[in-house]
Amino acid sequence: MEEITSPQNPRIRRIIQLQSKVRARKEEQSFITEGVRIFKDTPDEALRAVYVTKERLPELQDLILGKNRPAGTPVF
Repeated sequence: MEEITSPQNPRIRRIIQLQSKVRARKEEQSFITEGVRIFKDTPDEALRAVYVTKERLPELQDLILGKNRPAGTPVF
């Protein structure tokens, strides 16, 4: 798992774009979800990346690692 510490990180900027711009979501055919319940309900093959705060990681680590994510799906 890679730690992101700057709000200027390109990945964070991309998430902000996807959250706020319909055009970006359509172009990338992606969307952002938030919350444990939605994460549990998301089909494994639909996951492209998983972002979790440092504070919630100990609580959610088993759930995240137990998900059958496609090979190479990054966790931040």
